[in-house]
Amino acid sequence: MKLPTVVESPAVSRSPARRRSSRAQARPLRECLSLRDPTECLLDAYDCVSRRAYEHFLARGPRPGGEVEDWLSAERELLLNFPVNLHESKSFVYALASVPGVTAARISVGIESRWLVILARHVPQGESALDPDANAGNSSRADDDRAAKSVCVLALPSGVDARRSIAVLADGLLGIRMPRLDSID
Repeated sequence: MKLPTVVESPAVSRSPARRRSSRAQARPLRECLSLRDPTECLLDAYDCVSRRAYEHFLARGPRPGGEVEDWLSAERELLLNFPVNLHESKSFVYALASVPGVTAARISVGIESRWLVILARHVPQGESALDPDANAGNSSRADDDRAAKSVCVLALPSGVDARRSIAVLADGLLGIRMPRLDSID
């Protein structure tokens, strides 16, 4: 997937202070993601939905009745919580998703021949999005459970080769390139 490049016009003049400050800005962090088994991603998504449904159960008072509505409400909150644009070319299927506040350590991508699963755990308030290791000693399982999560399960328009697919996360954008099965020689 060709990523856009930023080109500055030489006609634009900037003061020396302006030039120094623009050089001091960090470039977007580009991370290549390890793809996971989509079944594992779906099980993680199931766990997220079940935890959220349990939270709804406790919020309305722990009494019988309404379990299905709790579950459906949790699914509405989590599933397809962020848009994913799919584009199909002669040789590839491309996916582009906006996942602000997510690092490579907090996202799981699973690809199967006709399915794409994305599970994103957004960075909690006060935690650094650029340095997840800086917060490693301060986080607990409870902190991770309270983090905002988004799940996306998509049927792909064509069969793809999951083994040759790649996923890159850069500056809150997730780009995935999946070779089509019918284009493999």
